[in-house]
Amino acid sequence: MKTLFAILLSTFIFTNSFASTIDEGFKIAPNSKTATIEVRVNVKKSTNVSITIKNENGEIVSTQTVLLAKGNNAVSIADISKLDEGTFTVSIADENTSMTSKFINFK
Repeated sequence: MKTLFAILLSTFIFTNSFASTIDEGFKIAPNSKTATIEVRVNVKKSTNVSITIKNENGEIVSTQTVLLAKGNNAVSIADISKLDEGTFTVSIADENTSMTSKFINFK
């Protein structure tokens, strides 16, 4: 069985904070039943975001573009059973905002 541990380190980069559609931060939550990671984010208006996962070497291991509805959203990403052990960076970005957080995948 896999265990997922989310680190509390997040970085927020606002290229234009007045135009930001992503509310402050996002959360990563493991779903042990489906071996996926769920990204939870609140947006001020409907928007397309790119969600990317990179490994310790900076290589992209998963990426997807998602249309989020205004308000709270939960998006399942990455089958963690296919990921190696290690630290991974999750980035979520729209046209104005980029945010990152990290998690550690244990086998």
